[in-house]
Amino acid sequence: MKNENLRNHDSTRGGATPRLRLVVCACLIVFGTSALAQDVAVLSLEDLLNTEVSTVSRKSQRLSETAAAVFVVTGDEIQRSGATSIPEALRMVPGVQVARMGNARWSVSARGFNGRFANKLLVLMDGRSIYSPLFSGVIWEQEDTLLEDIDRIEVIRGPGAAMWGANAVNGVINIITKRARATQGGMVSASAGNEDRAAAAVRWGGALDESTHYRVWAKGLRRDASDDQLNIDPNHSARAGFRLDKSLDGGARASLIGETYRVRAGDAWERPDVSAATLSTGFVTPMVVTAAHSGSNVVGRYDTVLGDGSELGLQAYFEHSRLDVPWAVSDSRDTADVDLQHRLHRGSHDFMWGMGYRVSRNQIHANTANFSLLRDRRLMRLFSAFAHDEWTLVPDRLRLIAGTKIEHNGSTGWEWQPNVRLAWTPSETRTVWGALSRAVRTPAQAEEDASLDLQIIPPSSTVPLSNLIRAKAPGKIERAEKVTSFDLGYREQLTSTLSLDIAAFAARYSDLRTGSLPEVGMAFVMTPRGPVPYLQTTTVTGPGLEASTRGVELAADWHPLEAWRLQAAYTYLYDHISDPLGAMREGGYQGKTPRHSASLRSSWNLARNWQFDGWLRRTGGLQGGEVAGYNELDLRLAWRPVRDLEVSLVGQNLLHRQHLEWIGDYVPTPQLAVERAWYIKAKLAF
Repeated sequence: MKNENLRNHDSTRGGATPRLRLVVCACLIVFGTSALAQDVAVLSLEDLLNTEVSTVSRKSQRLSETAAAVFVVTGDEIQRSGATSIPEALRMVPGVQVARMGNARWSVSARGFNGRFANKLLVLMDGRSIYSPLFSGVIWEQEDTLLEDIDRIEVIRGPGAAMWGANAVNGVINIITKRARATQGGMVSASAGNEDRAAAAVRWGGALDESTHYRVWAKGLRRDASDDQLNIDPNHSARAGFRLDKSLDGGARASLIGETYRVRAGDAWERPDVSAATLSTGFVTPMVVTAAHSGSNVVGRYDTVLGDGSELGLQAYFEHSRLDVPWAVSDSRDTADVDLQHRLHRGSHDFMWGMGYRVSRNQIHANTANFSLLRDRRLMRLFSAFAHDEWTLVPDRLRLIAGTKIEHNGSTGWEWQPNVRLAWTPSETRTVWGALSRAVRTPAQAEEDASLDLQIIPPSSTVPLSNLIRAKAPGKIERAEKVTSFDLGYREQLTSTLSLDIAAFAARYSDLRTGSLPEVGMAFVMTPRGPVPYLQTTTVTGPGLEASTRGVELAADWHPLEAWRLQAAYTYLYDHISDPLGAMREGGYQGKTPRHSASLRSSWNLARNWQFDGWLRRTGGLQGGEVAGYNELDLRLAWRPVRDLEVSLVGQNLLHRQHLEWIGDYVPTPQLAVERAWYIKAKLAF
């Protein structure tokens, strides 16, 4: 990433009365008073608001001055939350919806449209896009890194396409790891628990010379299945990586980051079975599968200051990945990407322009008769260019930011994605901003090429035959999904110990993917009794729906005492899906996002070598009551007997033995509840 922060830091219901008393006591302890330590709990609000962010405008700027709904999760906050994965850490962000579908699978989105295959959120890791062109989303069970090495996660809610291009529709998540110089020496950690059975990590950082630093790391993880009797979704992963940073003459610097990984994630799908249905022996065949993910990637970055004072950045990366899902698909993909940007300062203008080119080639084939593909090879090319100007109208008070990105892809052709922002800073502690943005989401490969049998509707008194529901690929989708969003924000440090950040938005979507009006035909399946008829209802995927969303996101940060920090967040989101044809094709979007969600986090330093953290969350119900709203509590107690050794005990989802957060969408899957969990972890630095 351009201008990464140089100041890296190491750093359902029910319940008996005794349980309620325990929870109340725990809350009183966690949200109580007390002493000191040197970490995020004792950083001043001024330090926190002066945190540098680089995702909003592709340059370093103070968080308090940004003209966007941006939230930063620091590396220390991740450690103190007890999170063991990136999606868990993203629960801290207002406006971001996170639901767990088992011990390895997640649905993550911003400002609605959540789902296992959520496709309106662009995710970057050290400048590399981890947004999959196969289905336009993130395979979260595949993505991870050494959490101790994350410097910060910057999250933009709302369109970010003017800077980052297509698919940054509802937001951008940028995971930025620490520079190698901030991770010198050794670190080893190990943990064990009832759900995360075992995890271990090791890292070593060193210097080749005064200007060249490196680190190498490796980690392994074994997660238990959500339900020990079903044993559907265990997860095993191993990955290793490196980072090399070099400072060059004239203020230039270069970095090289690489990683390799292997992941095995369990799952279960209910495969529609026409033969069984026609023989009245069942309508689905349960399939327990283990998806195998593997791959490697390398990212290179060079930044320099030219003779005229302008800044030039060049980044390139290459990635090879392979996905094997026994019941569904095997996909082998190679992706290469290069990105150039140039920033100039001319009087009251801060102008930036850039261009990029990406090529992705894959070979894919279906592993079952229920799943088919029109093409087994694809070569996808993407050309992009952007221009962006930040014009200071009144020094230190009023700025106008405008820009656009244009792209060309092989499906919808040329796309343009402009935005305009205005930031008013009446004082050093207060910022008011507004934005009008347009973004698009281009079609995914699966949307254009994949056909899938979804379910079988049993015979009834009105329809005496089994009915197979099939989604059929159109071959090419010529219109991208579009959104126009209007955002307003207010950010202020109210006192030396209290800050407030509010963002409100309204957005309109068009050409959302859905199925065409279904066509019903007769088909036959061969059985031991001869050919048996059944109905086949087919819909073709394509643009057709409209939607509107509106909401408010609030974050408050309060330091009532020097060693005690409270962080509160609340999100209200209303969404409405409409079909211009009046055919009630809601496309699976409705009811996927909670209307209300809230959280309260406490970071409390009990003494010089003790930390106690609590995280209370409330999530509203989903999908017309099929998933009930729930409250949950996480607690963490950490002890440093010596400076370089930390031992922590973490309890997660403590209010219920188990609760449901999501049900299967598109591909029918068993409903797996999230269980109460605990783990103990030891971390040694040397």
